Amino acid sequence: MTIPTFRKILFETAFSIIVCDGEIHDDELTAFKIMISNSIFFEDMDHESELQRLILEFKTKGTKTISELINRISEANFTEEQELFLIETIIKMAEADSKLDEAELNLISHIKEKLVIQDKDLILKFPRHLDLLMNLKQKSKSIFEQQISGTDFERLKDVFKPS
Repeated sequence: MTIPTFRKILFETAFSIIVCDGEIHDDELTAFKIMISNSIFFEDMDHESELQRLILEFKTKGTKTISELINRISEANFTEEQELFLIETIIKMAEADSKLDEAELNLISHIKEKLVIQDKDLILKFPRHLDLLMNLKQKSKSIFEQQISGTDFERLKDVFKPS
């Protein structure tokens, strides 16, 4: 998969993990900013424009945005490295607020199901996160609707502006 396409999916996945539980925590925003600023994948990206696009998309399409992301992940031809980096990003975002919400676990399950990487490879790469990555039970996508409808997207508008 090309770097620009992967970058967009990675950015949207991180954002979706943050907002899927309906709460945007300061620790999640900090982790998101650190991830974006410390990764070579995001060097040439207009973070602010992409963030504004996602905020608008979530406000107008709601959970359909997550469904579309999951479909793009399903159709993607990721390298193994890209899949591992996607999983690592998901872990960082999900654990940023020190609380794993049911909606986050559900989204992780939906995403993981679409990847081709084997569980044994995930165990070797992420041994401390077995509880997060293994034996995930999917619930209906409607759980996202309940959570996202109350999300305060205004908190995200200035995430990349200097403090």
